[in-house]
Amino acid sequence: MTHASIDPVWIAKIVREVIERVRQNQMETGGQTACPISGVISAATVTEAAGNGKTELRIATKAVVTPAARDEAKRLGITITRGANNETAQTEKTKQPPSAMAVTDQQNPERAEAISQQLSRRGIQASASVRIVLSDSPSKDVYEICSTGRRAAVVGSIAAVDRIEKELAPQTWVLDMNTLNFVAAVNVAARILK
Repeated sequence: MTHASIDPVWIAKIVREVIERVRQNQMETGGQTACPISGVISAATVTEAAGNGKTELRIATKAVVTPAARDEAKRLGITITRGANNETAQTEKTKQPPSAMAVTDQQNPERAEAISQQLSRRGIQASASVRIVLSDSPSKDVYEICSTGRRAAVVGSIAAVDRIEKELAPQTWVLDMNTLNFVAAVNVAARILK
């Protein structure tokens, strides 16, 4: 399909229909989202919620929040919360209590939760002897961990996992999130926990 064959009028019509369905759903529930908002959460979504007097925006677990929407939410004082009180999308098998999470992240707890969910979907369970820390400042974190008497190592690629395991057998693995994207971090964590 070439760009010349895409009809912009047709795409605009689809976008208007989707927006109208979302608005209709919100009107039917009296502005209260009975189920979390799904799809792409834009700055306009946040602005509209603020205009309706909301201080919290409940979104679906798999909803995508744009960076502009996060900035707008901070500016307007709106909390973005994933999931709803009655959401049952996750089964008990895939849910892990926070104490059993194998992955932690001080800078971005949502990132750790998302990676833990991916590991759980793959059937990979937390290990009592191994801890994984996602970090944007890995050298600092390794220093702090080693200061407490635990063995820690920074890993920036899946290829390094086996070598580091043989050489050091770390108790804490610090994943360098400056070099790993989300998918690579999930794969590295899976390799460590297997």
